[in-house]
Amino acid sequence: SDMCKEMEYDDSPVVEEAVCKAEEVPEGGMHEVELRGRKILIVLDKGKYMAVNGLCAHYNYALKDGVYANGRIRCPLHGACFNMETGDIEDYPTFNGLHPFKVDRKGDDLVISTTENRLKSDRHTRPTWIRKTTGEKPIIIIGGGPSGQSLAENLRIEGSRTPIILMTKESIPPYDRVLLSK
Repeated sequence: SDMCKEMEYDDSPVVEEAVCKAEEVPEGGMHEVELRGRKILIVLDKGKYMAVNGLCAHYNYALKDGVYANGRIRCPLHGACFNMETGDIEDYPTFNGLHPFKVDRKGDDLVISTTENRLKSDRHTRPTWIRKTTGEKPIIIIGGGPSGQSLAENLRIEGSRTPIILMTKESIPPYDRVLLSK
C-alpha cells in the first residue's frame, strides 16, 4: 500500500496515541480529533476506521464540515475530494494529497499510529521514485494550467523518466489559480 511504501523512507520516531473513544465516531459518520496539534478526521464506514489530515490540502479548510460518501471526503469550500484510505486526490483543485493514518480500536479507545514526520504537515506530497533520466524524446504538454501541472506531476510520480516540456504563454511556472483569487 502507499502507506507502507512511504514508511520505507520515513524513519522518524513512531507516534501511537489514543485520540478519542470509539463511541465518538458513529457508523457512517465523521469525527475530528487532534494529535500533537494536528487535526485528523476519522471516519467509520461499514465497521472500518479510516483517518486522514483534517484540513483540506488546498485551502486548509476543515474537512469535518465536508461530505463523506463511498470512501471519499469532499471539501465544502472548493470541492477538492480525497480518498479516505490513501489520502490521494480524487478531484481537484488541489495538487497535494492528505496523509492517511492507521486507526485501531483498542478497548473503548481509537488509537492512531503514525510518525513524527507525518504530523509535521497537513499536505502529503508523494515523492518521485525516479533516480535517473533517459534520452527519449520529450513529452510536450501544451498549457501551464492545473491540468498541465497535474499531468507533469503525475507522470513523475508514476515513474516516467522521459523529459517533459511544459509550453505556456506565461513566464512563471504553474500555480494554483483558485488560491490566487482569494
